[in-house]
Amino acid sequence: MRHAPHFEYEIQGFRIGEAAIVSLPGEPFVEGQLRLKLESPAYPTYVAHMANRYAGYIPTPAALERGGYETRPGNWSKLPPEALNLIVDKSGEILRELFCSSQKPA
Repeated sequence: MRHAPHFEYEIQGFRIGEAAIVSLPGEPFVEGQLRLKLESPAYPTYVAHMANRYAGYIPTPAALERGGYETRPGNWSKLPPEALNLIVDKSGEILRELFCSSQKPA
């Protein structure tokens, strides 16, 4: 697979009361979006994809192994196999900063 050596990817996190919105470029596979929601410190957590920049499909490593049109390198799949996990991990860090740092000790 050939991917660009560098691709800027901006993750945005927003807090509105007790709700969270995570803004992601591209189309992350649903497995990543569900993991992000399940691990989020906020309920509800909404994932807004295709935000601010086109990054193509962002498949799971298992989907890349199976193949298919969404996973072949090109305009529709610009990122490396580990991208979805990195994106979900970083999104979780952003949400924890937004929600956990503002909680008062009991």
